[in-house]
Amino acid sequence: TPDFGYWFLNGTTNGPGVNGADQYYCWNIGLGADYAWSSYGAQFALPRNVGNPYLCVRYKEGGGFTGWNRISAGYADSANYATSAGSCTTATSAGSCTTANYATTAE
Repeated sequence: TPDFGYWFLNGTTNGPGVNGADQYYCWNIGLGADYAWSSYGAQFALPRNVGNPYLCVRYKEGGGFTGWNRISAGYADSANYATSAGSCTTATSAGSCTTANYATTAE
């Protein structure tokens, strides 16, 4: 892999292997002038032309790369979505709802 900057990865040998992708847009960053790239840095990869792409990262610590990790969106990774939601039915003087409708089912 190149030291710094942007590059394109074609193949699965050094890629994260997410979403069945075999092509990635990649970039590398370092910690600055006080830390050599040969020892410390981070590498990011974004799968090319796949559904639901995930940004991935791996770190260089002490000269070797860690494994790839998908960057999570926390709860949003596993949450469903509401099919419908109501609106505020009673507003207080502060502008907040005292009674509100909300979706009780999700698909």
